[in-house]
Amino acid sequence: MESQERLRERLAQFGVASTQATLSRDIRAIGVFKGPDGYHLPGVTPEPENRVHATFGAGDGAVGAYAIDVVPAGTLVIVHTAPGHAQVVALELDRYREPPVIGTVGGDDTVFVATPSVEKALEVAEILRKKAGLEPLTEEHLGATAK
Repeated sequence: MESQERLRERLAQFGVASTQATLSRDIRAIGVFKGPDGYHLPGVTPEPENRVHATFGAGDGAVGAYAIDVVPAGTLVIVHTAPGHAQVVALELDRYREPPVIGTVGGDDTVFVATPSVEKALEVAEILRKKAGLEPLTEEHLGATAK
């Protein structure tokens, strides 16, 4: 489902009246999360043919909305979010085709992004920082990668 309003409309078609506030509260209570392509139940992955294969330049996604810091660390890129937003950022990053993201591990407020090399980690970090509206990498960030 792409929006709470659309869900409210669908429920009304089945004779269930609800307010946006009630829907929002119920959605949180059952653990539904909003991804780049709409709402999803926890533990349910969209079928591969329905998956969106985004590119780093496409639209305002979860990275732009939720990333508060992005730093390279060797071949990894660490993305910090507010609590509760790392999973949706990890899901979005897993769908990217370019540059290569091998995979992600998303916690509550941190995502580890695996890349094939230090050079690709720097490239991914720069792209994600730009997408999140953060300043370009500094010497301090680059020092963390060299360690």
